[in-house]
Amino acid sequence: MAAVTVSSSASKVAAVVVLLLLSSACQAQLSSTFYANTCPNALSTIRTSIRSAIAKERRMAAYT
Repeated sequence: MAAVTVSSSASKVAAVVVLLLLSSACQAQLSSTFYANTCPNALSTIRTSIRSAIAKERRMAAYT
């Protein structure tokens, strides 16, 4: 029975450690300039694609 208690305690400790690690990794913030250096044409490419979709199907404007 002692082995079960140790195993259960170890599982609880492991779960707490994982939650702490995940919570520290989840503090990222959204940024409007995220792709400015890695993909400088991203905004214009997305804008062109959306305009093209709206031109083909006017109802698509309701989804943007």
